[in-house]
Amino acid sequence: GAPSEPVSMSMLRQYGLEPTGPTRTASIEVGAPNETPWDLYFEASRRIGLNFRAQAGLQGQLETTPVAGEPALKAHVLIVDGAVVGAWLSAEGMVPGIFPLSERPRR
Repeated sequence: GAPSEPVSMSMLRQYGLEPTGPTRTASIEVGAPNETPWDLYFEASRRIGLNFRAQAGLQGQLETTPVAGEPALKAHVLIVDGAVVGAWLSAEGMVPGIFPLSERPRR
């Protein structure tokens, strides 16, 4: 059968984000919502109805996918125990450059 697609793909489709390269998966310990930069990730996630407060300190996977946009964008989807608990966009060259998946950053 076809290889199963990354968990994050349905999220990206939901927000109209177009992958421009392969998804990379990294193991990560989920940070607390009051720690930098996790506070930015938490706020961006909260804006689209996700909340990873309960998962702080747990091991998860972070799926990172380059997506179409200007400036260069990456979509990050945080997964704990197979469930999506957080997601945000990062925009290259912008500070802090963290946005909800529902927004399109502009320089």
